Amino acid sequence: MRKNIAFYISNHGFGHASRNIPIIKTLLKLEDEICIYIKTAGNQLSFMRQHIGEDERLIYCEQETDVGLILKEGTLLVDQKRLEMEIREYVAKWDELEQQEEGFFKEKQIGLVVADICPWALEAADHARIKSLLITNFTWVEIYQEYLPEELWDAYLRCYEMASKVLIYDVHQPPLLEYNPEYELVSLVCREFCQEKVEEIQKVYKKPLVYVSVGMSADLEEEIDVGGLPYHFIVTPGLKVRGENVTNLPPNTKDAQNYVAACTYVISKAGWSTVAEILLSNKKAALLKRDTVAEDRITIETLKNREQCIEIETKELFHMDKILEKLEQFHFSYEHEYHNDDYEIAKKILFAYPERRRRVR
Repeated sequence: MRKNIAFYISNHGFGHASRNIPIIKTLLKLEDEICIYIKTAGNQLSFMRQHIGEDERLIYCEQETDVGLILKEGTLLVDQKRLEMEIREYVAKWDELEQQEEGFFKEKQIGLVVADICPWALEAADHARIKSLLITNFTWVEIYQEYLPEELWDAYLRCYEMASKVLIYDVHQPPLLEYNPEYELVSLVCREFCQEKVEEIQKVYKKPLVYVSVGMSADLEEEIDVGGLPYHFIVTPGLKVRGENVTNLPPNTKDAQNYVAACTYVISKAGWSTVAEILLSNKKAALLKRDTVAEDRITIETLKNREQCIEIETKELFHMDKILEKLEQFHFSYEHEYHNDDYEIAKKILFAYPERRRRVR
């Protein structure tokens, strides 16, 4: 029996796309009789195509799934009134989008909808009487409660409540447990580590490696001088780190997760994908405090309570030696363990797919 599944993936950043890559790749390995429709915006679609590749059972469908004008690194791109107007316009389009998708469901004989974290796809599935799965660590409800009137964030909440089942990642926003009683906790996922590549990276450099990835989150124009420190720094685009012991990764690096795994320490913002890579490779991390971002704030609080990260402020980035001294002295707790759960999540998705029943004559 052919199993047709539609994935609706948020086009807010690349984290949602990144964490669904291993799940989709595992689904293709587990089930021959499957057809997966990936729906997300152009940039995220290209990113996923680059990392998954082509397969006759995989159809890439370019489609905006989120309004895309919400927050950028914790700062409102527009004033609050403008934001409210944009969200009102977006929510007003949901009926049209849902009707369009109901036609798509029928045409492609979709049997299951998976959402991360596109709200209206869940409502469309509910109207079409199709089973749906929400897989996430947060929703827009927690974000918008800080900025928008209840009527707007409540519209999102109603959609999330319509999911047939919710798979919640271990590191998550606590309110998720209250939205829908049909939930199950899973561990974490990230793109697969290649031990051979990790060892290859480690052999290139003679000093302990430090992975630095804060993007533009720190909003710093000044350079950070790390020359002379007894480490080699692997730095992603955004932050200006200077020294003879610095390697800047190009923005199109396909296997950044292997650089995380190769490093001794990680200095990063608390984006979920990077945090998953840190935890799954058992690295000591200093995470950048960003109180304006609810997702990051709760992630850091959770990991601090589990004794699995330290928190730093932007000004501390100019004193990398002090951060690294703290990390050296930090006792990472292994009491709360994690594993790459793509296999179990893929099995749960396949199990959720409805069985075809014979008609009783």
